[in-house]
This record gives sequence, C-alpha cells and structure tokens, in this order.
Amino acid sequence: MKKNLMKNLYIHFPFCETKCHYCDFFSLPEKNIAEDQQKHIYSSIVAELESFKSSLDSLETVFLGGGTPSLVPLEILEQLFQKVRLQNEAEVTIESNPSSVTIDKIRGWIDLGVNRVSMGMQALDDDRLKWLGRVHDKAEIFHALDAFFEAGISEISVDYILGVPGQSIQTIETELSSLLKQYPKINHLSAYLLTLKNSNPHFSKLPHEEEQLDHLRAATRVLNTHGFTQYEVSNFCKNGKTARHNQNYWSAGGYLGIGPSAHSYWPADKKRTKNWASLGKYVELVAQKQNPIEWDEVLGKEEQRMEFLLLGLRKSTGINLENYNQSFGQNLYQEKAFWIDQFVEKKLCKIEGNLSAPKTLKLTEEGFYLSDQIISKIV
Repeated sequence: MKKNLMKNLYIHFPFCETKCHYCDFFSLPEKNIAEDQQKHIYSSIVAELESFKSSLDSLETVFLGGGTPSLVPLEILEQLFQKVRLQNEAEVTIESNPSSVTIDKIRGWIDLGVNRVSMGMQALDDDRLKWLGRVHDKAEIFHALDAFFEAGISEISVDYILGVPGQSIQTIETELSSLLKQYPKINHLSAYLLTLKNSNPHFSKLPHEEEQLDHLRAATRVLNTHGFTQYEVSNFCKNGKTARHNQNYWSAGGYLGIGPSAHSYWPADKKRTKNWASLGKYVELVAQKQNPIEWDEVLGKEEQRMEFLLLGLRKSTGINLENYNQSFGQNLYQEKAFWIDQFVEKKLCKIEGNLSAPKTLKLTEEGFYLSDQIISKIV
C-alpha cells in the first residue's frame, strides 16, 4: 500500500582509500580488494536496489554513504539512479573525500541529480590530518571546495573533528573562522568529538572531558558568529539548510538501506533490519535473490518510547510532551520531574508551557554539550 512505500533511500558503498583508525563504519581499503571483486560488490548493490523497486515511492531524499562514495565509478551510480524516481525538490547527497574529487566527477554527479555534498574534511592542519589517518591534505580540501562551487553544487556540508590530542581552542577558532570567511557559501557543518575505543592505542591521549567541552563551546561560538544555528547535537546549518535525510532519521521516519551493513526502518511495522557486514555473505544472498539481512527486530512499545526520547532530544526542537503522553500513556514530566527540574535550574534544559501542563522539553545550547548524560537520566 502507498503508506508502506519508502521515500528515503540510503546506499552504502564499503570501499575507502584507507581505513581511518577512529572509524566505526563498515569500510575496507579498496587496495585490499581485487578489482573484479569490487565490480562484483557494486553489481550486487545494483541488484539489491532492483529487488526493492516496488517498495520505493518517488524519493524525497537519497544519501550515498560509506565508505567513500566519491570512489564509485560513475557508471555504477548511473545504473542505480536509473532504478529510482526523484521528487522535484529531492535532496540527493553524496559523501566525498577531498582526495577523490574531480570537477568531471562532480559534473557527472550533478547530471544524475546530486545537489548536496557532505565532505569529510575533519581538520585543516596537515599534521592533524596525518594523525587522524586521512589521506588528503589541507590543499586538497580547498581544491575540492573550489571544484564543488565551480561545478554548481549549492549545498555543501563539511565534517570537522574536535577533541583531537594537541588541538587547542585557538586552533579551532582560527581554522573555522578562516574556512567560513574563505567559503561563505558553505551552509552546513557537522562538528564531532573524536571518539575512540579503549583498545585504540591513542585512547589515553584524548583530552579530558572539560577540555572536550571547551572544544565544543569554541566551535559553537565561531559557527554562531558566521550565521550558523545548531539544530542537532552535532549539526549546524545556515539559512535553514538542514540535512533533510538525517532529519528523517531523527524523526523516526522510514528509510531503505541498500548495500553491505546498511540499516532500514519500516515504520508501518515498527521493524528495523540490518544487512550483512560481510562482503561474501552479502554477495551470496543477493545472487540467490534473497534479502541480505543479518538481523531484524520489531520495536516494542518500550523501544519506541526510548527512541522517541533519544532521537527527539538530540534536536533543537526537542520533544512534544503531549505527543509523548498520548503515544505511551505516561507523563514524562511527572515521572522525571526530579531530573528535569534540576536540568532546567542549571539551564541545561528548558520547558515551554507551564509546569502544570508543559508542552515541549528541549536541551539548551549548554545542554547539547552534555546531551548523553542528560538524556540518560530522562530516558
């Protein structure tokens, strides 16, 4: 039925030029995979999308992620886009790394309907880029940005990592200010704290928590100065140019994930699935015309309740308490008044409406910096 058709599509490409030591996404260095095997993987991704054509409506958003989609041969992308229909105002995003961007590639992407780029910039210092394991340098970042704007991509998002050993407040302020003055057309930026597993040899070098908070505050100050608004814990935009695909995730909307390790969510059934994060298993199942699903789960009422809070409180709009109470038969403010009152008093949360009938609960700017701790008490 029409209500079950997906309007949002994610496609995961598993190959990178190299594997960064901090990355938790399923990706493999392309140099370790034989060229004929890469072609086999790509053709399997095309075949999987073909098998889901009847589940897709005209698409509102498409996100090509990975891995490094800017490495994918244009003919593969052409085959994929031939299998979908895009709405007139669809947001079509491709993730890219500066080292694999050329103006000819960009023009090819635009011809397919790509109108937004999310670039893994991560740093604006060659030594820090090398420490992070990135294959590009600062000059390549600027070269890629110049190429995007020259080719006519109007929506550009860049990623920037905070909390890197040796990174200072002054470094953050200088780098971000310089970037946004040089490229005022950048309208989206994702600022993340570096997260490492305990087993990572660099884990002990991470700045302490207060220094990490200072990094977040410094980035927010600079971005606000340049007209950016924080609309999610790690995401800032200018002129209302939010990442619509990600907004759909945070609003518990449906999406189809294609490719090895990709997730899907079917809201009508409250069902989540995950594809195999194994190239061999993925290819084998697609060849057998089976869904390459490693696991699935149907979200019960408690899981739905937790996701409502976990996702909703990440957004600047917060959560509608009346919707929560009606959906789950619980009064969040009454149940969590002890914690909510403390957070409001400390200006980490704010309530809209009066305390006898609060309507919205949201995190403040300072609350965003401590979102994990706050949300854990409210959930």
